[in-house]
Amino acid sequence: MLFRSEVIRSGCAIVKTMSEALRAAHAKGKSVTESVIEAERAGKNMGAQEVRTLLSLDGGRTLRPFLLPVEKVVDPLQVYLATRVNGYWADAHVSVSNRPNPIVEKARGILKAVVAAAQPGASAAQLMSVVQQHLDRKSTRLNSSH
Repeated sequence: MLFRSEVIRSGCAIVKTMSEALRAAHAKGKSVTESVIEAERAGKNMGAQEVRTLLSLDGGRTLRPFLLPVEKVVDPLQVYLATRVNGYWADAHVSVSNRPNPIVEKARGILKAVVAAAQPGASAAQLMSVVQQHLDRKSTRLNSSH
């Protein structure tokens, strides 16, 4: 019998694999339909009881179910992925693009620095300081009163 934490980890691993399949298909220039089907197939191949997807054709403003084939390539493509494993759901919102995005790269760098600094005993103020140190001097400083 699987423990609940093992089931949840399994669901997360499936969603990660689905995300990677979506990214790979999109990077190859596959259509929305082909990319989403690749992601769903990856989840099913890993043993998901159920997979669900929502996709955006308007830059992330709205998400819709996958009802009809969409043969065009959308960039950026945003997809909500969900899978059920032994009754537990795991999900993720994934945005993929073949174009560089400096804002996303900067956010990744900040997140990486915060995760590295998030050690036992680290305060919220210390983590906020890490964020502030990584923000460009020209960008707006985050309001630390919240």
